[in-house]
Amino acid sequence: MYVFDAIDPLREYLFNLKQTDTTIAFVPTMGALHNGHESLIKYAQTLADEVIVSIFLNPIQFAPNEDLQCYPRPLHDDKHLCKNLDVSALFLPSEATIYPSNSLLTQVTVPTLSTLYCGQSRPNFFQGVTNVVIRLFNIIQPHYSVFGEKDYQQFVIIKTCVQNLFLPITVYSVPTIRDSNGLALSSRNNYLSDTEKNEASSIYQSLCLVKEAVSNGIHDSLSLNRLIKNNLSDSIAIDYIAYVDADTLLPSQTIKKGNRVLFAGTLNQTRLIDNLAI
Repeated sequence: MYVFDAIDPLREYLFNLKQTDTTIAFVPTMGALHNGHESLIKYAQTLADEVIVSIFLNPIQFAPNEDLQCYPRPLHDDKHLCKNLDVSALFLPSEATIYPSNSLLTQVTVPTLSTLYCGQSRPNFFQGVTNVVIRLFNIIQPHYSVFGEKDYQQFVIIKTCVQNLFLPITVYSVPTIRDSNGLALSSRNNYLSDTEKNEASSIYQSLCLVKEAVSNGIHDSLSLNRLIKNNLSDSIAIDYIAYVDADTLLPSQTIKKGNRVLFAGTLNQTRLIDNLAI
């Protein structure tokens, strides 16, 4: 596995690959890799000849009161996982590499979608995501890129951004990987105790009840929200529950099969998100 921390040698490596018509899939991450990331890498390997993974803890998607300073950074373990998975190259840029002087004068945003749902309580988040992902795309210029469905709003925003800017990249999503109790895997789960992880699993259980209820003919949000709240652990403070069109992310006027239910909440100051196809 090659490891790069600068753009020019990475581009030279990628240029040589492309001279032989080698296809490239890219998996951008913020590190603290887990089985969910592993599923992204393995899927990327089915798409392309070579897989590039980046690890970059993106500061501009964190608000001042969020967990940038304490976000897990097990770089040694992350490198080991990537090597064991036969990742072709690992890109480890510094903040100065991604955001050189005055680079943020150029902004890439998807304004409407970025202000919905998570964007309401995290107004900096999606602008930070699109700015870093487009920069990484421009550096690596992959044929394919792979994202997890746990961050479903993020996936749709990135896919929309790629389409709107006519980038020659096909963006794929991989279903959420879950713990045995249903809790969606996340690097932030490291903040939770075992008891709290069990409490957090009530999120997925609640979303499954929504899916079942819709299939049984319940289509009004008040009834579905009540179902979630009655099943959810009392320790979880709800940020939002939303029923959306899976393609556009816009709120569904009539909740039906094929929509997505999105959820965000907080457990002991740890933000938890999940979603499920209805």
